[in-house]
Amino acid sequence: MSPEAALVVIRLARFGAAAFLWGAAAYLALLVPRTLAAELWRELRRPVVAAVVVAAIATLAALPIEAALIGDGWVDAFDYETLSGVLFSTSIGQSLLVQSAAALVLLIALATTGRFQIAAVAAAAGVVLAGSALTGHAVMQDGALGVGHRLNDAIHILSAGAWIGALAPLALLLRHLAPHERLHEAIVALRRFSNAGHVIVTLIGLSGIANTWLVLGRAPLDWSSPYQALLAVKIALVAVMVAIALANRYAFTPAISAEPAAIARALRQGTVLELAIGIVVLTLVAVFGTLDPV
Repeated sequence: MSPEAALVVIRLARFGAAAFLWGAAAYLALLVPRTLAAELWRELRRPVVAAVVVAAIATLAALPIEAALIGDGWVDAFDYETLSGVLFSTSIGQSLLVQSAAALVLLIALATTGRFQIAAVAAAAGVVLAGSALTGHAVMQDGALGVGHRLNDAIHILSAGAWIGALAPLALLLRHLAPHERLHEAIVALRRFSNAGHVIVTLIGLSGIANTWLVLGRAPLDWSSPYQALLAVKIALVAVMVAIALANRYAFTPAISAEPAAIARALRQGTVLELAIGIVVLTLVAVFGTLDPV
């Protein structure tokens, strides 16, 4: 495997794991009633542990891969001078230092319990995601515009991660919409998710438009460019996710109290579809984030 292909795989692993951890934990900590949140977190225990391990490994593996890309291939992947140069003299290294510290907190958080664990995982995973804004296309500009670009990119990444990551516990939560002792709590959590979705989608849209302008200075209409073509596909897929979310919010959620079992099935199908599209979106980001934005 070439260093370029390895970088795409590592980016996808880190983005995917961190987005799941950030979105799932933040949703359970902030919007789901305490007792139901604890129950859902227990159900997610295995995927949470797996995601923490993947995020940590992917973050650590990124350094030798970046060294191979900057140096003369895999021969420089473990060269001390190349590794130290990348780590301490580049924006990539700064990003990896921040993300590595957050990955360490994620590993430590596994030894804790309860709501503190959920909050710690959310905070650390959020830093892993936001740390990506310290490198790549977000560092194209200097000065105040460069700072603004990084902040905007962080907002975009965190908003998208919150949406995609929260879909996993949401799918589990929908099982409680059938006759169940936690039916009322589940309805409350679902409605909170729907309401928060308006804010999240707005942030994704506005920050995405700003990012496109800051990187390209125009709409991605030149599909002969791999970067612009993949960006356009990503935008189209996000639009599909928004359409599904709107259908869930305005067609199904208002009727949830009258027909909880039937509506839960429809919502679950839509949520699983959103999650599948979200994974494709993360894959596209992992790919075109390594391309020249032309």
